[in-house]
Amino acid sequence: MQDMNSATQQHINEAKANTETNPRCGESWKTLGLALKEIGDNTEALKALRKASMLLPKDLDIFKDLADILLLEKNYSQAIGYLKYLTSQEPENSIYWNNLGLVYLEDKQPKLAVECFQEAIKHDINFFDAYSNLAKTYKKEKLTKEFRNTLVKMQKLPPKDEQEWAELAHQWIDSDFTKEGLLAFNQLIELNQNNKFIPYLKGIFAFKNGHMKKALALFQQAIKLTPNEPKLVIALTVIISKNDPEAAIEILKKAEQRIPNNVEILRQLCILLYNNKKNKEIIGYLEKLIVLDPDAAAFKMIGHYKNLIGDHDKAIQAFEESMSMQAEKNYQTDNSLITNYSISLMFNEQPTKAIKIIKKELIKQPNNTDFIGLLSQALYRIGEIDESIKISKKTINKKPYNPSNISNYFFASIHSNKLNIEELFKEHKKFSSFFEKPIKPFSEYTNKPEPDRKLKIGFVSGDMCAHAVAYFAMYVFEILDNNQFELSVFNTFAREDSTTQKLKNAVNQWFDVAEMGNYELAEFIKNQEIDILVDLSGHTGHNRLPTFAYKPAPIQITAIGYPYTTGLNAMDYVFMSSLVNKIEEFQKYWTEKFIIFPQKALNLRPQRRKEASKVTEQLPAYTNGYFTYASLNRFSKINEASLNTWVIILQKNPTSKMLLGNVEKDKEQEIIDFFVKNKIPADRLILKPRLTLIGYMALFNQIDLMLDTWPYGGGTTTSDALSMGVPVLSLKGNHPVQVLTHTIHYSLNLDNFLADNVTDYISAAVAWAEQLEELQTIRLDLINRPELIANEDENPSYLNWNKGLRMAWQRWCAGLPVESFRIPD
Repeated sequence: MQDMNSATQQHINEAKANTETNPRCGESWKTLGLALKEIGDNTEALKALRKASMLLPKDLDIFKDLADILLLEKNYSQAIGYLKYLTSQEPENSIYWNNLGLVYLEDKQPKLAVECFQEAIKHDINFFDAYSNLAKTYKKEKLTKEFRNTLVKMQKLPPKDEQEWAELAHQWIDSDFTKEGLLAFNQLIELNQNNKFIPYLKGIFAFKNGHMKKALALFQQAIKLTPNEPKLVIALTVIISKNDPEAAIEILKKAEQRIPNNVEILRQLCILLYNNKKNKEIIGYLEKLIVLDPDAAAFKMIGHYKNLIGDHDKAIQAFEESMSMQAEKNYQTDNSLITNYSISLMFNEQPTKAIKIIKKELIKQPNNTDFIGLLSQALYRIGEIDESIKISKKTINKKPYNPSNISNYFFASIHSNKLNIEELFKEHKKFSSFFEKPIKPFSEYTNKPEPDRKLKIGFVSGDMCAHAVAYFAMYVFEILDNNQFELSVFNTFAREDSTTQKLKNAVNQWFDVAEMGNYELAEFIKNQEIDILVDLSGHTGHNRLPTFAYKPAPIQITAIGYPYTTGLNAMDYVFMSSLVNKIEEFQKYWTEKFIIFPQKALNLRPQRRKEASKVTEQLPAYTNGYFTYASLNRFSKINEASLNTWVIILQKNPTSKMLLGNVEKDKEQEIIDFFVKNKIPADRLILKPRLTLIGYMALFNQIDLMLDTWPYGGGTTTSDALSMGVPVLSLKGNHPVQVLTHTIHYSLNLDNFLADNVTDYISAAVAWAEQLEELQTIRLDLINRPELIANEDENPSYLNWNKGLRMAWQRWCAGLPVESFRIPD
């Protein structure tokens, strides 16, 4: 090898010397170009051959070499130019036309490719390869009639050897024309019974006739004969993947190493990794595939992966590239691509753009309930609650047994200020009628009814990543006594991040169950012998309430994720603070019974304060020279009534400013315009986008007083604000969310920050801006409250979960009915 390399290098040096001596000698440039091509220096080879082509325009071999190199470099436009020149010089040369057609195929121009293949056949009616390429193009473009006619013509040639017969038989068999394929196959056997393609073709016959074991054996035999034949590897893995996708993936990985840069193998590997949620493994192969053969499917898979890891900018770019490619080929954009693209836009603070796209698709598909549900979610994100509810209800009427649509409807409904608690409860009860009546829940359990034994506690959630629920769940995992409880998580969403890893480390068992159906998951949980199953989602994204309807555990509890009832009779309990006003009356609006916590409320979760880089003790108004009101709630909680009230407060306190968090990108100007219209200049607004947890916690250091929303007030934001020393002014009401958030104020003796009506709310907001000294005292008091510091030794509320779970279990062991009970102080 060294001798050959040195000989080649010497040849290059001589050719270079000749071009320097006689730069007008085309043969010298041609010799140099071919030598450089041989060692793979395509850039320099192109330069030399281009000079040769100008000096020797009649030497067509130079133009063929140029086209070959440009194809390797995937520079299709220039390759096409040289091949066109060749066909113009020798218009009857069928090989030139065939090669030009192949380049047009690579360049995603099938119509021009067809014209070239037809031209090649015109000049050589026995040109088998041109017929074969034409047939493949017709098949790829789904032109069935033209595809069949071309195969008939190929058979009439007839093929001249066993290789061509094998190709013809394969095209027949791989299509739906099995009878013709069998005839071609028999003719192939007559030519040569030992043909290496025969086991492969027999395997396709077996596969098409449903004989999977026979097909598998034949494909394995074929691979031994031709181990580097991509189509054999792919055929084998298609069959294996039906029963053992892991094995199919491993075969493809080894084949990819053995046959590097093969587009078909790479694509099949990516598809299997994608379908089997191998998100950590797929990206390297996808990026390689994009370089070799960028297509719509590959970009769609990249978009999905980027979405999962939270890189929504890259996800949007990938989805847009995929859609653009589909549009170029006049393909109808597939619905899952539109769905994922719209979700990416919403995650990327562009719900308005998502709404435009979804509405456009709904014009074409007005009855597509997935798009209708998606539109409802997008409208909810921009605060169009009434319209979101209206559209959500439309999806339920069209698909009454779709749990996702119902949950979207309920979640939007609890944000409305037009539905009272009686109406909300009536609507939530419908969930039971839709999902509990048609099924038979489990009733017999193998769990040992021993009241004091170690219990298996299962948590079901789709928010086990950087999400507020995950932070609260972590607190629960940490405070549960590992001598009493063994913890399992059933993770219903594929996304993972650093928070996920922390959660995994905090529990005994972790199950990724996103791909399981509801009944399958229920059976799986039951087989784990979970004693108490805890739902952490309620009617929020990626919930599995239909699984809970099957009652896979003796005791089922809902907590943290949703501030109201699930509506399920199968859900036994919900945690509730003893500070809830008229708690016995409140119970009638929940299907779950209450596990009632003592004075220190459950929703004080000080551990999130650890995420703040610092806690500013001095009131910001002292250093800023102006008073700062704020709302850091999701914008979907902010309705017209809240905005109008805040405008009045700002008008009455003309030197104050308003900080708004979680502002979507395409919502900013609308917000500014609203306040300016109401005579509040833009410079009095501080608009902040959705931030990381650290950035979000730092915002509290800029705030003097939080203004709560209604009827859906802050839960997480209120707890966070108080732990950072910022009091929250809220409005009283009998809405379930309001009632629950009031308990936070009661637990800290902050009743003076609860207003009876809007008039009092306005007066209190204005008054507090004039009582800076008292507000400063409250700030310092909150910062130093033991229950707002992440110190379990000084916060006895951590005992509540341990006691509550044990008492619920003891009641079940004793055969007592599911009834509300209180945890003793």
